[in-house]
Amino acid sequence: MAKLKPCPDCGHQVSMKAYTCPSCGRVLKPGMIRRTIRATFYLLAIFYAIVAIIYVTTQAGSLPTFMPGYAAGSARIHSTHALAAAIFAVVLFIIGWAVVAQPYSSARSYCRCNCGMMLRRASSQSRGPASP
Repeated sequence: MAKLKPCPDCGHQVSMKAYTCPSCGRVLKPGMIRRTIRATFYLLAIFYAIVAIIYVTTQAGSLPTFMPGYAAGSARIHSTHALAAAIFAVVLFIIGWAVVAQPYSSARSYCRCNCGMMLRRASSQSRGPASP
């Protein structure tokens, strides 16, 4: 049987492997999500840096046919394509470096539809009388 734990906000039983609560949407593992997003940006930055190196070192006639700028028999080096790919790689690296998960505050919660409406949560003491 799966190991379950109660959600700190709503008390709903949630799997230990879950990133968010399916009932209230609370983020249970913010660090894991941040690392995944950061790794994605870093991998894309590395990919575009490699593309920039390919554009600088390879003539247009020798480029793979799926890359923009391919021209059969051309000896042209696409420096503008290389510059664009290098700039894009730097921007992706900066975005990946700057990604910071916002801390979750159990005192405040906002509507899931991103309308900005603040919701009130009932505290565990005010949920009503305990059943006998």
